[in-house]
Amino acid sequence: LLEKQKINHSKIISDIENPLILETYGQKIYPVGSEIILEVGAYIDNLMLNISDAEMQVRIRDANGTETIQIMNDLGQKNDQVPFDGIYTASLPSINNQSIIDVEYTLQWKNMTTPVVKNDQIKIEYFPDLQLTKIQDLRGKNKKDFLVATFETKVNNYPFLVGLDEIIYNFSDENNYTFRIDPVKLQDTDKSYIFDVYISSNEKIKETLFIDLSLSTLYLDESYESVSKKIQINVNTNYLYIFGLRYYYLLLFLAVLAIFTLLIINNIRQTKIEGFLIDVQNNIVVDFSSITRNPIEKFLYPKRIRFDAIKQLPYSGGFFEFDAQKVFMEINPKDGDPSIRINSIPANSRNEITDGPWIGSSGKQVRFKRTLPYLEV
Repeated sequence: LLEKQKINHSKIISDIENPLILETYGQKIYPVGSEIILEVGAYIDNLMLNISDAEMQVRIRDANGTETIQIMNDLGQKNDQVPFDGIYTASLPSINNQSIIDVEYTLQWKNMTTPVVKNDQIKIEYFPDLQLTKIQDLRGKNKKDFLVATFETKVNNYPFLVGLDEIIYNFSDENNYTFRIDPVKLQDTDKSYIFDVYISSNEKIKETLFIDLSLSTLYLDESYESVSKKIQINVNTNYLYIFGLRYYYLLLFLAVLAIFTLLIINNIRQTKIEGFLIDVQNNIVVDFSSITRNPIEKFLYPKRIRFDAIKQLPYSGGFFEFDAQKVFMEINPKDGDPSIRINSIPANSRNEITDGPWIGSSGKQVRFKRTLPYLEV
């Protein structure tokens, strides 16, 4: 290269004296797990230029000593913002560990022996992040606040205190909702790292609501905005309320009340069942007070004891009914039942046995007694 001077002589500039320099243009600190965009600018006399007929490479050496080489581009492609502006760009995959990465930028021409080299480092650091700890749907009355989410602000699982003005939010339907974020109060500071999200719908509605949350804060003396976290909330305030209760809660309450009422009525109509069937020698054959009845039968027919619930009897078709001070025997014969006689007369249908007539069947006779004969005074 020849540079004409005003004093009538020429100066030869070798490739060692190349005035072109490389400088890191983009950021040098990246969050753990984020995409890494490397940018380097080519300058001559502080003027950024695209260098034709040259290739820009970047050599990356990670914390384990592994090296990779990538070709950088200034074509407006693959994260390069503006073509031919002198800023060369390469994308690296995310790194999930805190580390320091060595980078070496090299600009090389085919017809020049000495490339232009720039050595630098980038850091992979933990940055503030917003971590959701609770998400729940909104189901209830409109115009009432409901807790729908809780989140924490942390750096590598350590609390990171922020103010409400550092939290950015927007949601898909701002016109129909009232939204607020409440910090969990901490002593001696107006900042927090735990926040509750409350929303209320201004009208009865059923839909899916999307909320975006992110941080916009200062970290490592630089402005930083975290990756937005999207929350999906199923909203349903389109319920029918009667006397302040959701309709199915009211139906449940009424059902419980009805059952309770039935139990009271049934208890009132219960008849105390007591008495005995004794044989001709005054031996107790059946003690009515000790017979266990089916709960449903007992509820539906509190005054009855079915024949088939009494194992000592040879017949099963019918029941004894205790009505106030009277006792009846309702006979509805089943197949295989022996005949029944009352005071030696064939019996069928309904018969009063309060006064103790003899009931005969299968060669045995019994009669009803309210009390045992030897206890009567």
